[in-house]
Amino acid sequence: MFVLEQAWTEPLVLFCFALTVYAIARGAHWALVGVALGLLVASKQYSLFLVVPLAFAMPRRRSLWVAAAVLLALLVPFALPDPAGFWRGLVRFHFAQGFRADSLSLTALGVRLAGPSVQAIALAGVVLGAAVLAFCARRRLELPLACAAAAAAWAGVLIWNKQSFCNYWWLCSALLALAAASPSGRNAAAPFSLATAVPAGYTPPPAGA
Repeated sequence: MFVLEQAWTEPLVLFCFALTVYAIARGAHWALVGVALGLLVASKQYSLFLVVPLAFAMPRRRSLWVAAAVLLALLVPFALPDPAGFWRGLVRFHFAQGFRADSLSLTALGVRLAGPSVQAIALAGVVLGAAVLAFCARRRLELPLACAAAAAAWAGVLIWNKQSFCNYWWLCSALLALAAASPSGRNAAAPFSLATAVPAGYTPPPAGA
């Protein structure tokens, strides 16, 4: 609730991620999957760490073209009036941001223990996140593994990042919850049924037992 009260944007990122997962799980048309993925890409700069695992979980790669079109449709209207300002606010600003000693990361702990000389190790987070994506990149991922890979990649970035706060870690925990709730490939398009949920031969206890 604290993340919602503070009006951080991570709930929007989570919604777009969950929408994409739902579209894939229910076997939605590939264009609809692409629209959901495009919304996720446009939701935050760090969405690359979330999108890549889902891209490997999609049944059809054509959805990526739709996602790219949605991304351009959302960003181009903001970029056209002032391309330099758009690039400065969207990309350069985040590289120019200084180190935050109150970050919830190992780098912040290292700075407190050893001084500012260890700030450079914050770059290790991006490397670790990319390594997780490379390790999980397969021809086809099942949805639970894709969600878990996104959570692991983003956590890898945060654990060393120069800015790492509760809203980011909240998103990690939510992605893990989605990993637990997402159906595997054999159950992805099948609705829940008591016939499959109750073991064969199970006999309910008598009333009042």
